[in-house]
Amino acid sequence: MFNTIRSLFTGFLDLNGSDPMAPHVTENPADDLASSSHVHTSGHPLSLAEPMRASELGPTSGIDRLSEVIMSLIFEEGKIDDQVGMMFYRSNYGYKRSGRQRLPFPLLVSHVSRRWNYIALQSATLWNQILLSRERNQLAFLFLERSHQCLIDITIHLGMDDTIDPEPWLNHFDRCRSLSIDVAQASVDDTVKTLQLFRDISAPQLRNLVIAIEYELVYSHEGYSEIPGHLFGGGAPMLTVIKIRGIGLDQCLPPLGAATRLSLDSWRTENVVIGVGDYVLTLNAIGKASALTHLTLCELPLGNPIGRTRVTIDLPNLLSLKVISPNAILEADTYFDYLFSSLILPNLQHLTLKHCHDYDLDGLITSTHITRERHPSHLRVKSISLYETKVDVWNIDSLSDLFPDVERLAISFGDESDGVSLLEFLEEAEVGDDDAYTLWPLLKQVCVATSKQETGDREIEGTLRAFVQSRIAVGLPLQNIIVPAWSTAYDPSWYADRGIKIQFCHELPL
Repeated sequence: MFNTIRSLFTGFLDLNGSDPMAPHVTENPADDLASSSHVHTSGHPLSLAEPMRASELGPTSGIDRLSEVIMSLIFEEGKIDDQVGMMFYRSNYGYKRSGRQRLPFPLLVSHVSRRWNYIALQSATLWNQILLSRERNQLAFLFLERSHQCLIDITIHLGMDDTIDPEPWLNHFDRCRSLSIDVAQASVDDTVKTLQLFRDISAPQLRNLVIAIEYELVYSHEGYSEIPGHLFGGGAPMLTVIKIRGIGLDQCLPPLGAATRLSLDSWRTENVVIGVGDYVLTLNAIGKASALTHLTLCELPLGNPIGRTRVTIDLPNLLSLKVISPNAILEADTYFDYLFSSLILPNLQHLTLKHCHDYDLDGLITSTHITRERHPSHLRVKSISLYETKVDVWNIDSLSDLFPDVERLAISFGDESDGVSLLEFLEEAEVGDDDAYTLWPLLKQVCVATSKQETGDREIEGTLRAFVQSRIAVGLPLQNIIVPAWSTAYDPSWYADRGIKIQFCHELPL
């Protein structure tokens, strides 16, 4: 979408003032704005993919014939919303690279002509994304004023020796819709001070929260106990999406009563996972989010719970669970056993497992059978994804017994030969000695995910065809197959002749 909008501006924008209506623009528009009498204050990561050259640009008369409403909508599409819904994205905006400074998109369009300036200043939502960092505070205050009373999205970027003055923007926090705290190389003190700002305040409009701490100094013993433990003590009744990386949930627990999506991620450095948190406290915290529909646990070591009180958490509304196995920790061989014996998931529809080994699936299978003795509806999924899973394919037999209602299967492997082995196993199982036995008899859709770097697509495709034919032979044909858009090995007509729709997707759900 952004490239489309950018192409609209090519031939119209002239930042050097060739448009007779254009105001004077200095080499750094931020400086020009700061000295302008009609300018307020603020900035954010809303920059062009690359600065436009004057030779690419022409007069604005054509696009200026559009109405102010349409122009405002074009401006809205032209900005880059890179914080809501994106996970742990470290912003590089506001820093000079290759001698060029990347400037916020609203700032650029407001300097094209007087008419564009007028439209931009009247569009409060154009200025609602605020980046707070040592190098961008002046622009942040500009954007705060220009956003008037509309909801705002705040990104706080903490680098080495960064300090954030809370007074000017904290007064606007009651209209904050999204908060992203990105800690790159901050000291323990600066990190703690920043988190403490949010300990007791209220966040009446906050919907999205991202905390990404990616610097190991945070985990030194000094100051670690000073991390507040909870956030938004004044309440956050609309907080629904929470993503936390590099720090235990029990260290920065936000209100979870309204949360529907929760993602917890550790941080790995030299095969050591940090951001561990406490097993019992973490699961108890997750248990407070009774409205959760989507939960992701990404390489999240919960600590070895052996000898501790067994925790049981009921998540009745959870529909999707994604677990990425923490291979770097010693207790990994018991991780799935303890995790899946702690969670009661009566309505789960989709289960995603990544980086699994035999012992992971053994733990899942054993704990699920035991839990179902007390909760028969536990973990009755209809969709399962196995990504980069190095397992004995015979475990798939047990998974089919465990999840007989699966209708959608997705698989990917770091080594394409593993994918072939799994498909070959599935094919042979369909035409085995017991004609009455079929793996996943309700299976209708298969997604085969491979990266652009992987080879062997044709071998996988050949095995996939055999798998398709084996399903047809036992009267259980597939309906849909999803493959990467960049693959040339798959012939849609072959599958269409067998009543199967094949989809080529650019973004596979890895």
